Amino acid sequence: MKKTRKAISVICILGFLLAVSSTAGGGQDILIADFEGPDYGAWQATGEAFSAGPVKGTLPDQHPVSGFVGKGLVNSYLHGDGAAGTLTSPEFTIERDYIVFLIGGGAHKGTCLELLVDAKAVAACSGMNDELLSPNSFDVTKLKGRKARLRIVDSVKDNWGHVNVDQIVQSDTRPKVPTRGTYTRQMTIQKKYLIVPIHTGAEPCGLELEVAGKPVRRYDAEIAPDARSVSFWAYFTIEPYKGQPAVLRAGHAPEEGFALIRQPGDIRYGRPEAQRSGYEARRWKGLHAGHR
Repeated sequence: MKKTRKAISVICILGFLLAVSSTAGGGQDILIADFEGPDYGAWQATGEAFSAGPVKGTLPDQHPVSGFVGKGLVNSYLHGDGAAGTLTSPEFTIERDYIVFLIGGGAHKGTCLELLVDAKAVAACSGMNDELLSPNSFDVTKLKGRKARLRIVDSVKDNWGHVNVDQIVQSDTRPKVPTRGTYTRQMTIQKKYLIVPIHTGAEPCGLELEVAGKPVRRYDAEIAPDARSVSFWAYFTIEPYKGQPAVLRAGHAPEEGFALIRQPGDIRYGRPEAQRSGYEARRWKGLHAGHR
């Protein structure tokens, strides 16, 4: 189990590094911060949300943090969701088309990474209520040559009141950004199981199964954003509905993760050593006990 998770993390990291290091006719990427040192260097911290230096992954009482590069990252969950503060970079010159970074944590306006030009925020980006750090970017093509700073902000003291940031670079390549939305799939029940990719700590989304026009299942599922971030596959028995038309719906779900939901012939699909039945995963809000 541990070896498999480590392999998935390595694949995810390599994919991100390849995405930000390959340029189409542009210059090499310029590293702004990788947060691998013992402290924040010239970055200036205020408040209590940030420690004296980068943290090494997950903090106490926090869902597992993943998707960061190397060993260190910025994680403002230092004192839980109740602390606030900022972390501001030294000034730099914008020299590429994009500022690319990894970000996770809360989806609030007050838990974000900001781009400052002339001391004013001209762009901001937040997480998706997920401890998985995902790639995102600021388009700075119109700001080339200008001086700028980056500011990591945690001003929220409520649920998901923290932010995770890592691996900030200037690049001429824009990364693929995960998207969330409402997705629907029409299908016929043909197999015994429905399997769903789960990422522990992801923002739950409403997953519904309708058979012959009637709702038969509803789960608040932590659907994984993509195949690289799957913690385990949850499976549910749908054999009683075999041969009937069905509609699968998910609200505020990750597009790639939703596409991974399958009807396999058996439960050895994907990662067999990391599968859990619906009964075992009934800690999910809204899961009906006994629905397996």
